[in-house]
Amino acid sequence: MKYFILLILNCSLLLATSSKEFFDDFNYESSRDTLLKQHGWSVIHGKNAPPSSATYSRELVSFELAQPGSNNRIMLLKAKTDGNIKNMELSRIEAPPFFREGTYAAQVFFDHALRKTQDGNIQTFYLISPETYPIDSSYSECDIEYLPYNVWSKDGDMHSRVYFSTWESFRTNPFYADHALDSRKMNLWGWHILIIRIADGVVSYSLGRSEEALITHKYSPDGSTVYPESFMHLVFANWITSTSGDFSGPRESTFKVDWVYHTANANLDFIGIRQRVNELRKTNILYINDLNK
Repeated sequence: MKYFILLILNCSLLLATSSKEFFDDFNYESSRDTLLKQHGWSVIHGKNAPPSSATYSRELVSFELAQPGSNNRIMLLKAKTDGNIKNMELSRIEAPPFFREGTYAAQVFFDHALRKTQDGNIQTFYLISPETYPIDSSYSECDIEYLPYNVWSKDGDMHSRVYFSTWESFRTNPFYADHALDSRKMNLWGWHILIIRIADGVVSYSLGRSEEALITHKYSPDGSTVYPESFMHLVFANWITSTSGDFSGPRESTFKVDWVYHTANANLDFIGIRQRVNELRKTNILYINDLNK
């Protein structure tokens, strides 16, 4: 019996280690660390979107010790303004578009600073393919977006809410969106593990230990299949939107990321994800990418 159990454990380990994987523990010194570029990350800097013509700054992406005396470093993505909407500075970091099917997970910290000031702050982990042309049926996007203060509300309910969306196609002008969209009223202040699974024609979204998916998407309301058809960037971003012009004063939000993990060949549950991440960390593997092998 002991041999049988050991055999199962060894097979499970072999399955995990033989999978095509991507993992980053974000053990960098700064947004100008040469390792970031070597590992494929792009820190967005200059005019970009969303929102349209926003200013993104590499200086708002930083890395620090999780705790004094700790060896674990985390990534910080800030969004801020001095009160003038034209002076907003946002942050985003993205990996190249070589992600499609499999399991994705990230441990993140959601900040509620802009809930207190009743401003629109979007802290997000998502996958997105490069845009080629409007209403491109091969376009792919999978989003988890958290709003501490829900300025996207259509019924006046401004409680914290998380949005899950899976896109088939879109057009900017005039705006058209062919996507599956769901949201849940949830207070997610603090640390959470976000999970996206793309497999067998279904995209599912989970938070933490839940054994069942919180949201599953297969079709859009228009009847389109939203399952990703193209390879996508993997992205973290922190941005601010205003529905009423300038702010009343300075604003700042800090979205934190501890690690991100992806396996292309396995549909892992929460326990499997935690075991694999812990395994990598215990062996001092801070970064791995064998997706293109």
